[in-house]
Amino acid sequence: MVQVSRFQEKQQNRRKKVVFNIAFTLVLVTVGIVTYQLFFSSDTSKKAIAQEKKATKIEEKKRKEKEVAQLEEKKRKEKEAAQLEEKEREEKEAAQLEEKQKAEKSVKMNGNENKEGEKTASQEKGSQTNSSWKPIGTVQGAKPEMKFKEGTVDWSEMKQAISYAVDVPESQLIFDFIGNNGDNKAYGNVRDKQSNKKYKVDIDWVENQGWKPASVQVLK
Repeated sequence: MVQVSRFQEKQQNRRKKVVFNIAFTLVLVTVGIVTYQLFFSSDTSKKAIAQEKKATKIEEKKRKEKEVAQLEEKKRKEKEAAQLEEKEREEKEAAQLEEKQKAEKSVKMNGNENKEGEKTASQEKGSQTNSSWKPIGTVQGAKPEMKFKEGTVDWSEMKQAISYAVDVPESQLIFDFIGNNGDNKAYGNVRDKQSNKKYKVDIDWVENQGWKPASVQVLK
């Protein structure tokens, strides 16, 4: 009986050891699995965050590059528009200059005809008219601006017409006054720097052709 009891006790001890070993092994395996998951999960998370940051930086770089490209495109279009506007302005000024030169040429030609034309006395005492007088030409169109202000196109053309009427170069005249003389009519009081003669010149507007001398009166 004693031997059987000892044998059973040994058997129980062996079983306990086997159970303990199995349990201990399970615990180690569990700890290993948990440790593995924690380590690699953390590493994966860090990689994911790093990739996300990298992707964000790439997107930010692309956005900035797009903004720069859009800004450069806008500047290019603005530059082209400014160049086109400048070109149109230069072409317009060139056309006006050409018209002015034509008008001056016409004035000179009419001035030669004026010398050959016959002068007749008008109803106004002391004034003269000339049948050969013609409009000087214009860049204003059908009607004059009627702006009695120095520096305007209309002012310049009125001075040309007055110079043409008295047959004295514009640079040789002193323009004391130029004013309104009615509907599309004007007059000017001028002096010849060399001869000291004073003139009152009436000019009328001819549609699309410019100012034309109407009469010249020599003042005392």
